[in-house]
Amino acid sequence: MGMLTSSCLRPILRASFPRSGQERGRCPMAVVRKEVSDRTFFGQLIKLIFIGFNVLMLIVMLFSCSSMGDTVNSAAAGSDYPDAARAGATIGAGLAAGALLFIWLAGAVILGLFVLFTRRKKIVDVEE
Repeated sequence: MGMLTSSCLRPILRASFPRSGQERGRCPMAVVRKEVSDRTFFGQLIKLIFIGFNVLMLIVMLFSCSSMGDTVNSAAAGSDYPDAARAGATIGAGLAAGALLFIWLAGAVILGLFVLFTRRKKIVDVEE
């Protein structure tokens, strides 16, 4: 029973299992931990650039996907080989989408590392 009555469970178990007079009033105070990690101006700037890059790439990706659909649909018009033109437009659209995804991923990883490395170390204030 000694392992079940840790210092954190004493107030809960006190009503069920009364202790001797020496331990009745003794309960350790709760420890309050406050973590502070504000970013510097440069860190905030890097984080803002990271968020802006991701929003910009999302907008570019949505715009390019909508324009690629129009391009693929209109590729066959006025062509001697409409199936080949449509296939070529589809392949080109896929390559362009893949290139955009690669640029987005590479930029997000590089800028994300900058965001990670420009944060301050956590400062822990302990109050008893």
